[in-house]
Amino acid sequence: FALQIWQPLRGCANSQNSLWKDMGDCRYSLDDIDGASRFYQSALQSGRRQRDRNAVAQSLCDLGDCSRRLENFTLAEQRYQKALKLVETAGAQVSTLALKGEIYEGLGELCYRRQDYKKACDLFEKALEAKSRTHGPGDPGLRDIWLRLSQLYILEQRSTKAVPHLEKLVTMLRRFEPDSLETARVKHRLAQYLAVQGRHCECAALCQEATSVFEKHLAPASGELRGCLLSQGNALCWLERFKEAEQIGRRLLEPDSSEGLHLQTARAVKVLAISLSGQHKFQDALPHHRSAVALFARIKGRQDHETINANEHLNITLAHLSQTKLDHRA
Repeated sequence: FALQIWQPLRGCANSQNSLWKDMGDCRYSLDDIDGASRFYQSALQSGRRQRDRNAVAQSLCDLGDCSRRLENFTLAEQRYQKALKLVETAGAQVSTLALKGEIYEGLGELCYRRQDYKKACDLFEKALEAKSRTHGPGDPGLRDIWLRLSQLYILEQRSTKAVPHLEKLVTMLRRFEPDSLETARVKHRLAQYLAVQGRHCECAALCQEATSVFEKHLAPASGELRGCLLSQGNALCWLERFKEAEQIGRRLLEPDSSEGLHLQTARAVKVLAISLSGQHKFQDALPHHRSAVALFARIKGRQDHETINANEHLNITLAHLSQTKLDHRA
């Protein structure tokens, strides 16, 4: 079929280049990387014959992608760098900016695979800048860059820089994929980092949105659903919405979803304990606080910060109960 299309275009070099690239893209999307490479090589040769710098740079970038997928990182980097050199001398045309963004993205992926996260961040930021000028700042074509940058900044322990990228990604996903599992996962991830920043109201709202999607797609005992509910419960405790937090804590501890000795179970017990104490139900909260301390100690050790924190909540509840007894005697 491709050859039938190509025959009438034999005399048109630009059409030939486009056809070779389109055929390569098709094979690439089907994970036939060797087949894609052959078509990209044909496009590269055609571009060189026509002395078309942009076509040559595009083909080198595409071949770099193929080398990266085949884990030949040295060859991939050589091809990307050659493509970048050609693009940098071509000016700031729209097509050139888009290609420059692709090249930076490819180089960034190489650094990510080599665990050079700082350099990868810089390259993906350059890719984002270039592609934002051609796609527009809220275009879904930027989705993979936002996601990768958020992952990289988290790996670099710079979660405050990850949050803006996740927020943009959530805005885009709400528009194009509101009920997808990926959208729910990104919302939960964003919620977790908002909680670190003390933005508990936004965290709770995002968790509620994500939970409603997880409930449609996943079983009640799913770790993803339980993890999202746990994040929501913690946020509600911070917001002193203890009755709602109690409902989540009890749901997480239902017999069919809390079997076994798991960290999520320990954290769910802690949410329930704090929510009960927050409602001044100290006597009801006491066994849950003790259980949380025991679970954390068994799972993470007595010197772990979560065990220590659970023990602090236990002591606060014990102090309230002691004060209540003294008040009654008085």
